[in-house]
Amino acid sequence: MSPNTGFLDVRVLVSPRESKRFQDMKKRLKRPLQDGGAQLIARAVRFGEGSIEEQFRTTTYYSRRGARVPWKPTKPFGNRKAPKRTLYRRGNLQRAWLGQDPGSITRWSGNKLILGVSTAKYPQAGIFQKVSASLIRPRPGNFGKRGRYKMGWKLGLTYGVWLSNRRLEMGLRVDPRRIGLSPRAIQRASSALVHFIINGTGGGRATR
Repeated sequence: MSPNTGFLDVRVLVSPRESKRFQDMKKRLKRPLQDGGAQLIARAVRFGEGSIEEQFRTTTYYSRRGARVPWKPTKPFGNRKAPKRTLYRRGNLQRAWLGQDPGSITRWSGNKLILGVSTAKYPQAGIFQKVSASLIRPRPGNFGKRGRYKMGWKLGLTYGVWLSNRRLEMGLRVDPRRIGLSPRAIQRASSALVHFIINGTGGGRATR
């Protein structure tokens, strides 16, 4: 205690090791997606409770309000049978959403992280992500032999479904089967990111 003030004279000594840890923490707080932060968030969103993997497994998606909405089952089309599980025939699209396929997208800039699927490799991914049903029509003037649309030839030769030009122009309906971001996945990702910023390693609830 200082003799003339009546206050405690407290001095806090910080070791060089603790000082470095604090500086590293400030760097991670400023750029949380660098040095592994983005991968932690991606894993929390893709795997575990409320994740993308769960949505494929349960054939449901999470709405913006957090409600679980069932996907409409895939129907047979010509000689192509419906898959046993919606959106899972060979599993390529699911693997892309889970970051296990060349068509997967994991991209970040600053504090923004983007997870998705390349529509160049999987055009159906963009159609399924729409809010309402899509109508797939042939491109105007894109005719093949005998005045039939090339789309008509492809459907006929591939699936045994022969449709007139007029019917194709009306469009083929494809229902949305969206992938959503659940409140639980956001919570787990936030917990993992906080742990990462403080400790510099993965933790929290990002894993299964």
